[in-house]
Amino acid sequence: MDYTLVIDQGNTASKATVFHYDKVVEIFRYETLTIEGLCPVFEQYDIKGVVYCTVVKLDVRLVESLRHINEAPVLVMTHETELPIAIDYRTPQTLGLDRVAAAVAAAALYPGEAMMVADAGTALTIDVVDAASSFRGGNISPGISLRFKALHEFTGALPLVEVSDEVPAFGYDTTTAIRSGVVNGVVEELKGSFAKAKQEYGCKKMVLTGGDAPYLMSQLAMNATEVVYHPDLVAEGLNRILRYNENN
Repeated sequence: MDYTLVIDQGNTASKATVFHYDKVVEIFRYETLTIEGLCPVFEQYDIKGVVYCTVVKLDVRLVESLRHINEAPVLVMTHETELPIAIDYRTPQTLGLDRVAAAVAAAALYPGEAMMVADAGTALTIDVVDAASSFRGGNISPGISLRFKALHEFTGALPLVEVSDEVPAFGYDTTTAIRSGVVNGVVEELKGSFAKAKQEYGCKKMVLTGGDAPYLMSQLAMNATEVVYHPDLVAEGLNRILRYNENN
């Protein structure tokens, strides 16, 4: 079978996703990404192509090891990689490659539609892809966990709070006050950005991904036609970028 491997090295964790064409077959998760950890993937699957993307420092040793572990070509995602969408961004060399990949996947999933793409992970990124499949830019702010940690670490007395379904409009103690401030703040940030994306670009859909996305879906309480959740959006985008470069 024609398998490809997408390696996404993130800020706090990494994922290796095996695809059969456009279908996710299996996902491997790593706290620390090493070639030793990836070897069983190559033993289990006949990998025909690999794409490696990192939002941290490029691991040159890992890339060289990937190129020697089997005969599959390895595409290292950079700002010079050919893309199936246009990038309308003043400093493309500083644009997060995970943001690019998510935009590529969203444009392929909803061709001809303008949409807002939100990735709720360590950082919360909110980007716009217009109806012509052009990346128009977006916003970056701290994610939920990062906001909780900042309040705890940069103040003298505030506790470290975790997510919960208990999110009142106004907190009745310090814990709920922090949780309400952070979670409701993120929700309103998403809703407010979506309203602006509708007005400026005609966006009718919010495509949501990232580790906090399922939790935020329950908090957003928006129309199901307006917000959709895609757990593997970045990996799907990287896989499409790999295949685009193989065919061009």
